[in-house]
Amino acid sequence: MTAIKSRIQEAFDASDTLRKAIASEIGAKGSNEASVNLTNTLLDQSKHRLDELLRDQIHNAVAVTLRRLSTGPDRAAAATIQEVQQLTSHADALFSCLTLCAISDDWMSDYQAQRSRSASNLTHLPFNAAAAVEILTSRHLQRLPRYKLTVQK
Repeated sequence: MTAIKSRIQEAFDASDTLRKAIASEIGAKGSNEASVNLTNTLLDQSKHRLDELLRDQIHNAVAVTLRRLSTGPDRAAAATIQEVQQLTSHADALFSCLTLCAISDDWMSDYQAQRSRSASNLTHLPFNAAAAVEILTSRHLQRLPRYKLTVQK
């Protein structure tokens, strides 16, 4: 979990655009917009309302920012293209990290125990998410999920 927290903070440090967009979306201002504070806020929120956080806030922040960057007068500039690439790759890492953090170590231990007693790998999940299988597999293999951010044109 420490490594995942570090990856989230690295994503914010590597993309000011992502950090500012998410801070604005969740209403973080001043020192709460700093990478370390924003990371802690998101990790805390992911424990209680992962779907809403990912679907409504983070996805919305990224989509609005991509729209703004893709319709601006300098959208073909090298700096803008690099900003978009950083935004999307770090948003993908952020999304992956938050989903892994939403599953606590205690829950994962319980899941593994249930799985070993059951003939099926399909047991109760701690949250409703379309990517639950990817999340569980990633956590079991101790790797980050690999999501793709697609932008509608």
